[in-house]
Amino acid sequence: MQWSVTTGMETHLAAPHSLSDQRDLVIYGALRSGSTLLRLMVNQNPELHCPGEIDFLFDHIGFDETSQSWVMDIASLKMDRIFLSSGLDVPDTTEAGAAVHDMIAQYRARDSRRLVIMVHRNVAHIRRYLNDPLIVHLLRDPRDVAASSISLEWAGNVYYGADHWINTEGEWGRDAADLDPSSLLELRFEELIADPEKTLSELCSFFGTSFSPAMLEYHKTSTYAPVDPSLSSQWKTKRTEQEIALVELRVGALLASRGFAPSGVEPINLSRLGEWRLWLSNKFHVWKLRLRRHGLYDPIALAVCNRLGLQRFAVSAQMRINERSQKMLK
Repeated sequence: MQWSVTTGMETHLAAPHSLSDQRDLVIYGALRSGSTLLRLMVNQNPELHCPGEIDFLFDHIGFDETSQSWVMDIASLKMDRIFLSSGLDVPDTTEAGAAVHDMIAQYRARDSRRLVIMVHRNVAHIRRYLNDPLIVHLLRDPRDVAASSISLEWAGNVYYGADHWINTEGEWGRDAADLDPSSLLELRFEELIADPEKTLSELCSFFGTSFSPAMLEYHKTSTYAPVDPSLSSQWKTKRTEQEIALVELRVGALLASRGFAPSGVEPINLSRLGEWRLWLSNKFHVWKLRLRRHGLYDPIALAVCNRLGLQRFAVSAQMRINERSQKMLK
């Protein structure tokens, strides 16, 4: 069996792989691209274990000029809400590769199924520390991603709601451009919800296993509803022409390079005043939500301490914010 894999505007043929080999399995895609839904589906496969979105594996890695090596910032890792909720032990080393492998080993010790690592960024570190990874590149139309960001109050307008999609896809274009095409599979959210069995079968074969009907029963063990095809291309009916034009302006050439057709609405030319208004609107709505959820003290204390480099004093505020955020997770 073979299927097409698209990288940029080129199409290649990729062959399925064997689950018996020891290559790391990765799903990479922007936030609000359907990653949680896909993770729930994958985790229902009797041969695959996808424990969650675990960007903390790579988020706290930095280059130390003194030792001229990549290191894990353990203090920062200990403040990471997702890491804390994972129940993993803190690695006993700051050497980046060893710390990453320690956390991966802990996940593998918990579940005998093949680990699938789901992340939203850090392609360079994926390449640096994982074993010849097989990567599924999850894509969703940025016009829906931007709207979804607003619905979760991550952004105050669609112009800024598209930013994390831009960052993820920009990084992909930069750091994954020369990867072996046979190690990549593009999976589109729109195709996943239109024909989930076919799309999941391709993913499973790419990872070296078989589709299981249980993958479509994720809703029985989670708060997520069954697959709803109406979630595809909602921007066409739920967003104004101005909002669509703003997202397309923000995304720019990445829209076409990822295979999404322009809407045909009249383009917008933003003045400096218009850009400033969008920036101010975004900041206002994000901070309004932050203060409503966490009160006045903790968000401001955290922002001031981070700005001044007072990490020691930021810990308690961050931990209280983490605790509240964890209770809000779906």
